[in-house]
Amino acid sequence: MLVIQYTMVATQLAEFNRLKVDLIKTDLAVAITFAKVATESTDEETKHRNRSNAQKAYDSVLHFLSAAILTPTDEKEITTKLALLKSASRSGGRDVGSCG
Repeated sequence: MLVIQYTMVATQLAEFNRLKVDLIKTDLAVAITFAKVATESTDEETKHRNRSNAQKAYDSVLHFLSAAILTPTDEKEITTKLALLKSASRSGGRDVGSCG
């Protein structure tokens, strides 16, 4: 009985981790979109709002990333997307992590 419970818990933890990784990837995609919109906008209010939203999504990524267990494939994909986000936010005049 204890082995069955352990297996069920392990399965649930693995599923929870997979959902965290999916959330990280989704938040990264959202952050990249906000950063690109901020870069392409000519309206200062729109730029500021989208930079702020990109920063919030980035902060969420960092929060969940600290507790996620990544496969090598996930790690590579997330690292690539983080670099894309940094690049997109830099071209908009502010790097994520320094937005506010």
